[in-house]
Amino acid sequence: MAAAPPPVRMHFQAAMAGIGPYKKAGKFKPFDGETALIPGVTARPAPGHTLGHTIYVVESNGQQLLVVGDLVHVAAVQFSHPSATVQFDMDQALAASTRKTIFCRCK
Repeated sequence: MAAAPPPVRMHFQAAMAGIGPYKKAGKFKPFDGETALIPGVTARPAPGHTLGHTIYVVESNGQQLLVVGDLVHVAAVQFSHPSATVQFDMDQALAASTRKTIFCRCK
């Protein structure tokens, strides 16, 4: 957090405040890479937007729901043109590539 630019530090503080109660209760369980969290829910890396950005795949009865969070910023544009990026993507080329890969898996 100390190495981050001042405007970004508040995000670290918010994350720590949100995670704090789970850590205190012994319920915080970090994961890395593709991970089955519970039966039917899998976390998958979605790099490019932010460090550690993750999407979630929820599966039931042979169907899938992708929970992509802010992998998509402007749905009207980026679903049709996944290479369109925004300044909030930390690595714009990687974010665009990730969107293309994820959207191709959905077809």
